[in-house]
Amino acid sequence: MEINDELRKKIEIINLKKWDELTLPLSNIDFHITKLLESNPTLLDFSKWGQFLSLKYQIKLLKEKYFDIPNTINYLETIRLIDNA
Repeated sequence: MEINDELRKKIEIINLKKWDELTLPLSNIDFHITKLLESNPTLLDFSKWGQFLSLKYQIKLLKEKYFDIPNTINYLETIRLIDNA
């Protein structure tokens, strides 16, 4: 039984570390949106002139239209895991 408890504690520690790192991809969101635009340029079809913008402004437009990055980060940072054991 002790082995199972020790293993469970190690798994919990690993999961908590992963939870803390959950917002890391958001720090590099422009890179991910760039890749998304490369694979699916029709994302800008909602905007008449979006395809003519530079990549920097296309990313900015998508972030404003589809993604709520500041509130997503805030949500992920304020959520707390509760152990029900």
